[in-house]
Amino acid sequence: MQVSNPSKDMKLLSIAVVFQANRNRLLDVARETYKENIGDIYHLNRMLSEEHNLPFMMVYQDTGFVFALRKTDLEGELPEGFVNVVLKKGRWIFSSMELVCFFFFWELLVHQPL
Repeated sequence: MQVSNPSKDMKLLSIAVVFQANRNRLLDVARETYKENIGDIYHLNRMLSEEHNLPFMMVYQDTGFVFALRKTDLEGELPEGFVNVVLKKGRWIFSSMELVCFFFFWELLVHQPL
């Protein structure tokens, strides 16, 4: 049986209230923009997976999202157009120019003064 930690529960509740929808219009816009951006990233993943008939996965790293593919799922080399390709722990980790451009423009928008 897990005993609840009241101070931790209060912290989580206060965080939930801060980010609760329809409380702050600016946070609602930021939340919706974030959801759309994440949706666009996963849509790009599905499109490229279908186009190249490979089971790409999305992985979040410190620098943002990248594609991943198990080494065993790839016979030969990655198709043309992928960049920053490295092999880590049995997975190919890489990006595409579309994803790099997406994050470039996303960073420009995020750091614009209000």
